[in-house]
Amino acid sequence: MKQFKLTIPTEIKEWLADRAERNLRSQSAEIILALREKMEREATARGSENICKA
Repeated sequence: MKQFKLTIPTEIKEWLADRAERNLRSQSAEIILALREKMEREATARGSENICKA
């Protein structure tokens, strides 16, 4: 894995910390989960677009 510095608004950081605590995950794990879910939604949307064009 690669590390990088991320600057986010305070309210998002607070939301992230709360969500991570409630889900018994690290904040990094919450970010990774959110990004993977977004990737899946986009891949699904692209698949739907391709089906509609066929």
